[in-house]
Amino acid sequence: MLYLIIYDVPATKAGNKRRTRLFDLLSGYGKWRQFSVFECFLSVKQFAKLQTAMEKLIKLDEDAICIYVLDENTVQRTITYGTPQPEKPGSIII
Repeated sequence: MLYLIIYDVPATKAGNKRRTRLFDLLSGYGKWRQFSVFECFLSVKQFAKLQTAMEKLIKLDEDAICIYVLDENTVQRTITYGTPQPEKPGSIII
């Protein structure tokens, strides 16, 4: 599944620290597409792990995160301008 994760964290000293941590966390799970927007192709297990980590990181009364869950059919119907279509990362063989 593709998870489109969009976040908004206030521009305070503490918020900036959380935003940097959130950005670093999401960078390990997906592709940074635009400011505060990540595309993450994840298994159910990976998403559960990410969700738990995000919940520990954010402040519910100050921060906002929206997660859109997109199935393969929806991803194939995605329309993009000036940027490539969402693409599932290839396998790495070691």
